[in-house]
Amino acid sequence: MLGECPLEFSDIYEVFALYIEGKIPLLPWCEVSLQPESFTIQNELAAINRKGIMTINSQPAVNGCSR
Repeated sequence: MLGECPLEFSDIYEVFALYIEGKIPLLPWCEVSLQPESFTIQNELAAINRKGIMTINSQPAVNGCSR
């Protein structure tokens, strides 16, 4: 599911990006797919991960939400 054994750091970054894009359904430490609330920033998250910053927690900002 995760592909071949990673040989380079970029291989690991790609696994994270593919998970964010929904092409890998889950990761060993995360048993669910990306949640719909993050779909608005999905492309940005994948790009950031491919540059070597692995995002493990993310949530888009919410404006105008009353508590």
